[in-house]
Amino acid sequence: MIRDSTPRGMKIPTPDALAAEFEQPIAVVQEVPAGWRCSFGQQRLDGFLCHVDANYWLDRQLVAVIQSSRPVPDSFGVKSEATLSGQLNTFLANSGRSERVTAPSSTSEPEWIAVSLDGDARDAERLSFGECTSARITTDTTSIIVTAPDEVWQTVSDLAYFRPGQNWPPMHWLRPH
Repeated sequence: MIRDSTPRGMKIPTPDALAAEFEQPIAVVQEVPAGWRCSFGQQRLDGFLCHVDANYWLDRQLVAVIQSSRPVPDSFGVKSEATLSGQLNTFLANSGRSERVTAPSSTSEPEWIAVSLDGDARDAERLSFGECTSARITTDTTSIIVTAPDEVWQTVSDLAYFRPGQNWPPMHWLRPH
């Protein structure tokens, strides 16, 4: 028997509800390999949904994170902008790949890599460390950071947008956390 451990009164939004509240498309892996599972994470600033993470898991091991960010309104005194080194460090720690080592900050001379978004090749700023890579694509309305180990980079650098009401048959959803 499976017991729901969700605290009473806590509402966990569906991926569709998250996408609707985010008001921007959310980047996800175009074709999820067999056995991978996806869960959504979220970060709020004073109730404003500023980041949505698509977290990919294989056998309880975190294998990739794709973060979609939108600008925080000017009325907020604090901004919420993810950095490549911050995302890479978080991934290294959360995936058990690094306990004490931290990725270097981006250099003044950025490296570039191609990432596909809805079938279009996009230039993405890249930061690599410890056989893992983070790359950032900036669009008119969002910033997308893809972070994964190099062995699955080809798979996770082929992205698609998830929009409210859109069905993704290859996805195996877990609930958002």
